[in-house]
Amino acid sequence: MQQILENSSHQRFADKEENFKLDFAEDAMNRDFTMNALYFDLDELKVLDPLGRGLEDIEKKMVQLCSEFSFVNDPLRILRAVRMSSHFNFKISNQI
Repeated sequence: MQQILENSSHQRFADKEENFKLDFAEDAMNRDFTMNALYFDLDELKVLDPLGRGLEDIEKKMVQLCSEFSFVNDPLRILRAVRMSSHFNFKISNQI
């Protein structure tokens, strides 16, 4: 049993380590909404917007999907969109 636990924790670490190897644009496409796909560059002290829409959508007060497959890949994103919209008083975009 101990061997199984060691292997599973090692596998979880390996999976997390693999996630760090994604580039920003690829990782951003896996996020729920454009506003969740923003990154902060600690060296340059600036916000990075690999999709080119996150900051603009925040200014427009718009909840916008990152990908046309967002709801297919995770149907709970529909509920998160409604929650974010009501919490921040944003509109939900009908476009990708």
